Amino acid sequence: MMLKNYYGCSDQMLIEMLNGNVYMQFFCDIVIPIEKPLINSKIVSQIRMELSEKITA
Repeated sequence: MMLKNYYGCSDQMLIEMLNGNVYMQFFCDIVIPIEKPLINSKIVSQIRMELSEKITA
């Protein structure tokens, strides 16, 4: 969520940036294989919803 806010990008753009930038992957502590890139941009929305539930609880 921090990267999305910092870069001011959409969910889809964030997924594309994560797929193509190993430094962003390193920052997020994930490894996305080139042959299996993320394709579902809804995962960002799901993470945002889960975080908001934990913050308001």
